[in-house]
Amino acid sequence: MNITEKTAYLKGLMAGLNIDESKPEGKLLTAIVETLDEMANEIADLGDVAEYLEDYIDEVDHDLGDLETEYYDCDCDCDCDDDDYCFCDDCDEEDCTDCILCDEDDEDEEETEDEE
Repeated sequence: MNITEKTAYLKGLMAGLNIDESKPEGKLLTAIVETLDEMANEIADLGDVAEYLEDYIDEVDHDLGDLETEYYDCDCDCDCDDDDYCFCDDCDEEDCTDCILCDEDDEDEEETEDEE
């Protein structure tokens, strides 16, 4: 039983108990159950939105992976499918010498050697 079903059960229970809503106790219980019902509906809506966003992020992640594969090439020993550009976690290794990121590191090292 989810939270919206539980609040519906509480509403039915209140109706079955014939609680007098004109008395202070009845007003309080009615207000509490109505508040719980509103909260349950908001939580259910948030769950739906979160599920939608999770699916959307998965789609964007998949599309981004396709774009990376299509537009960036890789020559390193990583799992990339392409030839020139490396966009992976293995770029810092020495065997990834043709990678643009490694080439940038080499250029930085040459600049520091020239300055000395």
